[in-house]
Amino acid sequence: MSTIRSGAQLWHQLEDAGITGIDEVTTIFPGIWFQVVSIEQQYAGHSTQVGMQAMSLPSGVWEGRITIIVDEDVDVYDLAEVLWATVSRCDPAEDLTVIENCVSSRINPRMSPEQTASGDHTKSRMLIDATKPYHWKEEFPEDTRLDPELEADLRAEYAELLSTAE
Repeated sequence: MSTIRSGAQLWHQLEDAGITGIDEVTTIFPGIWFQVVSIEQQYAGHSTQVGMQAMSLPSGVWEGRITIIVDEDVDVYDLAEVLWATVSRCDPAEDLTVIENCVSSRINPRMSPEQTASGDHTKSRMLIDATKPYHWKEEFPEDTRLDPELEADLRAEYAELLSTAE
């Protein structure tokens, strides 16, 4: 299934389930690894609701093994932006949820030979809430990303130093 088709399918399923505030939806490595949903947060707990719903929908055999929820200012199609939001907005102690015994598939590479042989096709899933905390999202620090022009200027200016550091 293509990234566009599987992302669109998930988006429609979320809307059909009554989820509001969806900005963008995509799956990265569709049908296999993870999905990313950006939302415009509308109330406390909205990001968790979206993530739990996305993980529970039958959008693929075991799609949604990892679900990442981001704010609407993050481009879900740009993996670097998704990772930036994850490391800058997610507090692992507060924003990671692992659900065990979720439906999976015998083709899941993390499925042990014993599980596959026994027909127990369940594994865990993880929700990563990489949104600004709802109760203080307006006070959340401004964008910490480096302006591309400034980055290019700095790389040019300090090329010699950077080449030895890499």
